[in-house]
Amino acid sequence: MIRHNKKRNTGLLYEFLVQTISDAILEENEDKKKVAHSIVKRCFSKNTELFKEFRLFHSLFAHTVKSESVADSILEAAKQASRKYDKNKLDHEKSMLIRSINHKINDRKFYDKRINEGEYRIYATIQTLLNEWRSDDVEDIVKVAQFEQTLKEWLLSEKKVTILDEEAIRSSDPLVEKLMTKKLNEKYKNNLTSDQANLIKSYVFESNKDLVSAHLKGIKDNALDEIDSYLQKNAGKNVYLENKLDKAKELILSENADGLVDDEKIERFLDIAKLKYELTSGRS
Repeated sequence: MIRHNKKRNTGLLYEFLVQTISDAILEENEDKKKVAHSIVKRCFSKNTELFKEFRLFHSLFAHTVKSESVADSILEAAKQASRKYDKNKLDHEKSMLIRSINHKINDRKFYDKRINEGEYRIYATIQTLLNEWRSDDVEDIVKVAQFEQTLKEWLLSEKKVTILDEEAIRSSDPLVEKLMTKKLNEKYKNNLTSDQANLIKSYVFESNKDLVSAHLKGIKDNALDEIDSYLQKNAGKNVYLENKLDKAKELILSENADGLVDDEKIERFLDIAKLKYELTSGRS
């Protein structure tokens, strides 16, 4: 029987720490905030196996894709990535994290913080799959297949647009400062669509090239589908707009979802995601 232990769930541990920091800020408890902050900064530093698993975990939790084929690609890439981690080192780091939480935060209710029931199920599903994917002896193949189907359906579902708590993000690793860059804040502010928010999260947290590329490919394919659909439904109604969309389609087709991913490419794909949103919302 496959068991889930929430105290060793990387996503839940990080979420509980984020909530602890947020609560401490609201309570003006500087000592508690500093303790939780230092634990996140130390245990989730970019060179740890724990941070690698967290990035993968977060990518699977935050992504929304429209295509089943893209969802399948993400699952396969995640499966391969999970097997590259040093399992023994990861287990040791997780044990040290739990020890720090128990001894330094010393909160009996730490592991009982409120999580939406539906989201908790996904947290449990993701961690269980990560454990089973890198196991030499899969316990229940049928159950694993069911969990993979659940996660695939989650990837295909719409999610709330949320950017992780800034204080917790800044404490985890310098890389995530990209999320707060002046360039992105000035251009997008609070007007990020779900696809845009998840793309930024993917870029910030996910080091696996295949996962980021799969997300970019999903945005590209979805945008092209929406352009074609719009042009077919509105043929001859607005020649000027049709010409603009034809040019946009050419530019999108020229974009390569693979290869080097940098700030400039992310910004271009953020624009592509915005165009797709405008077409689907009827505001174009």
